[in-house]
Amino acid sequence: MESKIKRFATSGTERAKMFFSWLGRMGDPVSKWGPTIMLLIGGLWAYYLFAVSGASDWTINLNISTEVIPYHDNLALLVVHVRSRNPRNSKVSLNPPNDAFKLMIKELPKGADKGSIIDPNDNVDPKGFSMTVNLLPKDGYDFDPGADFEDATAVVLPIGTKVWLTTELDYRGDFVSTSNIAVVEPQASEAKAAH
Repeated sequence: MESKIKRFATSGTERAKMFFSWLGRMGDPVSKWGPTIMLLIGGLWAYYLFAVSGASDWTINLNISTEVIPYHDNLALLVVHVRSRNPRNSKVSLNPPNDAFKLMIKELPKGADKGSIIDPNDNVDPKGFSMTVNLLPKDGYDFDPGADFEDATAVVLPIGTKVWLTTELDYRGDFVSTSNIAVVEPQASEAKAAH
């Protein structure tokens, strides 16, 4: 039994010496090639991050919501909330005059035939209401990464008016927009509170 233990201890010692000898021989090539391999891995990561996943691209998510508040007589206040969110990890800076951030309000055409397509980009009815609100301040707008913003504006319109609301953000020759339809009808509880 004692001889087996001595043999195992001797073979274990020999194996440890062989392992450390192999490790010493491998340490030299690893130390020479390690930085090169890491540089290649870093280059591939940068290529993936910017070329494949689009880390240098931009996007702003836009959303429009409205509320109607009774004003006076047959008029109501249409309050338009434009929410914008930058979901990317890069900052988007809008600077006039090259960039734009606007809200367009156009009255829907009256008397369209059944099945007619009404598009927010159609020409404005000369008899209908139309206005453009500039949401971009004179000193520009910075959309920080992951930040949410809200701009609000109000317009006085006759009750019963139906309008297209389109917000458009132009950045470096590219744009994103969203549209919604609003009907100027005060809620019953708001109408009672106004009287």
